[in-house]
Amino acid sequence: MTTIQMESISDALDLSPADRKKQVTHISLMTGLEAGAKIGIISVPAVLALTKYYAPFRQNLGVSGRTAMAIIPPLFAFGLVSEQVASRLATPDSYANHVLSQQAEQSKIAIHHRAANWAYDHPVKSLIFGSVAAVGTVFALKGRETHLKFSQRVLHTRVLGQASVLGILVGTMVFHDFMVSFDFYQYSLDL
Repeated sequence: MTTIQMESISDALDLSPADRKKQVTHISLMTGLEAGAKIGIISVPAVLALTKYYAPFRQNLGVSGRTAMAIIPPLFAFGLVSEQVASRLATPDSYANHVLSQQAEQSKIAIHHRAANWAYDHPVKSLIFGSVAAVGTVFALKGRETHLKFSQRVLHTRVLGQASVLGILVGTMVFHDFMVSFDFYQYSLDL
């Protein structure tokens, strides 16, 4: 999200409703543009590549269809994200929480503490990233074993992948419980 450009936190929290509306509009616009750009980086080159290298795509879609396939996803992402951000920051309390969270993100904290906070805040994403990496690594390592058939490599990958995913799941649960029990690596706000 976009950071608050104010002299101090208290200035950002003491805004009039009209000024807060301007800030929320600016934040939602910038966040929507960022989301649209991220999607556009994928959709435009994909349509260009399909047009150049895939004859059925080129033959079955006209110029307007290809243009729409390149432009509509970023426009949708922009509209969806900017509306969600604007509605999420509509009340004074939610705007104040946003300002305080921006202050917390800007605080000086070690990289391993930030990683621990991210893993604590997003346990499902941590599990997914770790699991995909583990299964991909097992499959790559099994691919080097030429004496195995492809189906045997897939079965070995499945078995070892399941074991590693269960280990990562247990590790994520233990880590989350550790963070809750001891309240480590939490952000400190100096207001």
